[in-house]
Amino acid sequence: MRHRTGFLSPPSDIAHLEKDFAKDFAVCSNAATHRMEADIPLLVPEVNPEHMKLIDAQRENRKWKGFLATNPNCSTVGLVMALKPIQDNFKIRSVTVTTMQALSGAGYPGVQALR
Repeated sequence: MRHRTGFLSPPSDIAHLEKDFAKDFAVCSNAATHRMEADIPLLVPEVNPEHMKLIDAQRENRKWKGFLATNPNCSTVGLVMALKPIQDNFKIRSVTVTTMQALSGAGYPGVQALR
């Protein structure tokens, strides 16, 4: 079955509209709004392609012809892409990460925001 696909990145306050599109279209979202829903895959295809199987469950649960898939936030994507081959070969026990997204995402100007 062929699907019309949309890549959306709406602001979080209107991202709920993506579900309306997903009833009939394949929607790949960048919004955080749906990331914690059990039947919506949170995909980094190079790391967890098996999560695509959630699409079948999502369609059945929601009676949709299309689907909605999301990606994790930008710092997570880069992190897991780098960690996946290390994990596969050496088994990582723990990772500690610090990001300054709360500052930059809020629109504060760089180092001055750390004061």
